[in-house]
Amino acid sequence: EILLHRSGCWQGELSVLDDQMSLTDRQPYEERVTWTAEGIGARTVGGAFAAEPHAIQLRSDGWHARTTGGSVAGTYSLSGGRARIAELHYLREELRVCSREVVSNDGKCKAVMQNWYRGGTRVGAQFGVLRFEAA
Repeated sequence: EILLHRSGCWQGELSVLDDQMSLTDRQPYEERVTWTAEGIGARTVGGAFAAEPHAIQLRSDGWHARTTGGSVAGTYSLSGGRARIAELHYLREELRVCSREVVSNDGKCKAVMQNWYRGGTRVGAQFGVLRFEAA
């Protein structure tokens, strides 16, 4: 089972770091995952950098996933269904995020680390633990 692709909602608070990696804030964050005829649907909202709601449509072969259009473009690689390394571009905001995530063995939570860039300049980072609630 690919724990990162289960239908449900990951939610919690992320600690926010500025471009100098100084802790500045904590922000609520939510990632809702659904399955559709087109593949995996994800809706993210919150955090400090691309806080407005974003609907992301993905296709996956179980090892990799890629977006299929919309305001977010990018790919990610999966490892064992529990870990993900992603590079996503938020086109409206002109931001890029490099993220790493890993799900606990029991699937109840995941650790998230996101580094955010505009062009080649880091604008900040956010990290935390999100809890899972099945759909």
